[in-house]
Amino acid sequence: MALCDTTCKTAKAVGKDSFLADGGGLYLRVRPGEKTKKVWLYRFKSLTGSGSRWFEIGTYPELPLKQARLRAAELAVKRQAGIDPIEEKKSAEATAAAIQTAAAAKAAARLSVAGVLDRWQADYLSTKRKDGGAEIRRSFAKDVLPVLGGITAEDVSRGMVANLLDGVMRRGSPVIANYLLADMRQMFNFARARQIVEANPCDGLTKAQFGGAKVERDRVLSEDEIRELLAKIPGAKLQKRTEAALWIMLATGCRVGEISQARWPAVDLEGRVWTIPAEVAKNAKEHRVYLSAFAVKWFEVLKPTSGDSEWVFPAENKPGEHVCIKSITKQIGDRQREGPPMQNRSQAVASLKLSGGDWTPHDLRRTAATLTGELGTPPYVIERMLNHSQRNPLERIYQRQSLEAEQREGWRLLGERLELLTGGASNVVTLKRSA
Repeated sequence: MALCDTTCKTAKAVGKDSFLADGGGLYLRVRPGEKTKKVWLYRFKSLTGSGSRWFEIGTYPELPLKQARLRAAELAVKRQAGIDPIEEKKSAEATAAAIQTAAAAKAAARLSVAGVLDRWQADYLSTKRKDGGAEIRRSFAKDVLPVLGGITAEDVSRGMVANLLDGVMRRGSPVIANYLLADMRQMFNFARARQIVEANPCDGLTKAQFGGAKVERDRVLSEDEIRELLAKIPGAKLQKRTEAALWIMLATGCRVGEISQARWPAVDLEGRVWTIPAEVAKNAKEHRVYLSAFAVKWFEVLKPTSGDSEWVFPAENKPGEHVCIKSITKQIGDRQREGPPMQNRSQAVASLKLSGGDWTPHDLRRTAATLTGELGTPPYVIERMLNHSQRNPLERIYQRQSLEAEQREGWRLLGERLELLTGGASNVVTLKRSA
């Protein structure tokens, strides 16, 4: 007989379990005891033909009779389709367990921002950046890690990054804010490519929002300013080797980091060639500078200042190392500062201010290129003299000529011009190349 709600409600068992059939394979199992437990079971034949199997589908009265019948009917349909509900449940439980295990493993493997930085440096920066990522780690240690370092990278939001950059802006460092945004965007792109994070929290943030886009400098020293620089150097109380570095940068167009890391074995004064190795050059390509007589003269001034060191600019307090690549820039900046001198820095403030405004060592490189062009050297030769990467891919692939003779001539003309400008002649005028 089919069951009814009253039968289910009043059913009791004495001594052993009682099984009340409803039909269609549905049974209510009643267990004896003070707290009678009633469980709905579905009975079906095993797919292997080895007898009947019982499948628990719920308890009464939590699962009422009407719902139990519907559930039994669903199982009957599956049984006709060849699905064993017991095996189906085992498979579902195994799948759920696997998903839970994977989720737990993913949670355990979630990296913090500091952890992502470590992996970025190990797997990318160490081979792609000449300093192995040391400068990025230094800047992150100062501004990023104290704020975000302990947070799981996946949980970092755009607002968190914006708040960090706003803090850098409030202390008056917009350029640093721009660099940090660029570096963090690159780090999170690295993490996203490796599924460490699903999205980059820097997306939607622009340099214009934090300090503005970087403005390219166009400062070039005029010939009058070169003479002015010559006149002001004695009062600036620069080290002789720093003075020599300035004139070498003007005579070669080299970068301040390249002259700071120059080694004497790479400087052939007799052959008038200075080889800048790939690990020092910005574009990671070896560069040969063909020295003018003017440049050789200043390298000879430097020779006795380095003692027996292999470095052209040995560090004063660190034996065996070269001078800090920021040293020359700091010395020039200190001597253009207004107001009282900073503690433990040069007292000769404002001694190198020029009539055309503030200048940096890199402006000397731009000045060298400009003077060279005014003396008639073609732009494509100047690009080689500056060791710029060729932007046109076809030229980069197919035009491999060294232009050595043209470069030598360009540096020779530049050296002669600087010799005239610094040799005491006051009526020297550069003849502009005709268009």
